[in-house]
Amino acid sequence: MITVVLNDEKNILRTLKSVQNQKNVNLEHIVVDGKSKDKTIQIVKKNILKKNIIISKKDKNLYDAINKGIKRAKGKYIFLLHSGDIFNGKFVLKKKLIKINKSKLDFVFSNLLYYDFKKKKK
Repeated sequence: MITVVLNDEKNILRTLKSVQNQKNVNLEHIVVDGKSKDKTIQIVKKNILKKNIIISKKDKNLYDAINKGIKRAKGKYIFLLHSGDIFNGKFVLKKKLIKINKSKLDFVFSNLLYYDFKKKKK
């Protein structure tokens, strides 16, 4: 799992917890921080599990940050969940992995549900 973040102290914890709450999956979480100037990196360091990886270096752009994460990844699959994004349930990754393994797909993308936490679903 790769999470890319830059100056998002308000949302990064929600994303970290969403990844940590996934059930019945063994995953490596790589957080790529583009040298945030707010408290993002402190929140990540305080809340990420010790087995996971934090990269905090200035990025050229979003794709540079994603590629940094991909280069460090050791797993069979790569998932992206950007800062502020969350999974819609505790078994999302488990269900996706079952489908991927059964169908032997090379690439998968998922539907998005946009939600404004201050308002309602869009």
